[in-house]
Amino acid sequence: MTSTTKIGTHKTKVFEEDGFRKVIYHETCIVKWNDEEIILDSGGFRPDPEAGWSLLYSYDRDYTNLEVIEEFDTRAQAQEILEDYRRNTTSGSYQIKRTSINGKIGGGQTTRRRMNQTSAQYLLGFSVWQEQLKWYVGFNGKTLNFSDKMTINRDTGEVTNA
Repeated sequence: MTSTTKIGTHKTKVFEEDGFRKVIYHETCIVKWNDEEIILDSGGFRPDPEAGWSLLYSYDRDYTNLEVIEEFDTRAQAQEILEDYRRNTTSGSYQIKRTSINGKIGGGQTTRRRMNQTSAQYLLGFSVWQEQLKWYVGFNGKTLNFSDKMTINRDTGEVTNA
């Protein structure tokens, strides 16, 4: 089971640089903080509410080599075709995903998880969640709209770069 209080290690690095502690997930610095501020960045790996759905194929079970087979306007359309592929093929794995803000595939679930694990492990006091394909940040009892590179003042809760 995935820990909610310790940062996962898969494709994740934690280090200090330029007066900040940083968490890198894949190639993106998703959380960066010091005593004064917290900076959050999904790298665009969050759902695009205007985008469609993609049917993906992978010849391996860990989904490391994904190929887009078809794209759809609705999840229902994608789900119907996904079920056909699963019934009629015996090799590989199929899944559907929404296109992200950055144009890539994926909804940012692991990015959000890493952000929340960072907050819990280092007692940063924020949480990130998704509702209706939009991301939000909770900090000091306030709900904030998430934006990439948003900077939260740790004393006042004031947000800049949003």
